[in-house]
Amino acid sequence: MKGLQKELNELHDHQSEESHDLQKECAQANKDYKDLKISKHNLWVEYEEHKISVKLLNEKLLKNEEFKGQPLDVVKVHEEFGTLKSTLAKLVSGIENLDKLLRYS
Repeated sequence: MKGLQKELNELHDHQSEESHDLQKECAQANKDYKDLKISKHNLWVEYEEHKISVKLLNEKLLKNEEFKGQPLDVVKVHEEFGTLKSTLAKLVSGIENLDKLLRYS
């Protein structure tokens, strides 16, 4: 009987050790998972930033290709035209808003 009790105690101790080892492995796996999740998020943010940078660089490249070989004056006039066009759009929008305000007053 003492032999059987001793075997049961040894089996119980062995099971406890394995259970403790599994808990440690699960905790480590959970930590690793959280770290990977954070890394994935950081990589996604970095990807989005690079995507925006590439888009801006492509737009700049297309703009440069469009004016390649053109005299510098033509390029400056085109840029000034874009600025004036934007200013005019703001002015028209402001006039429309002012008209609405005057109608409701």
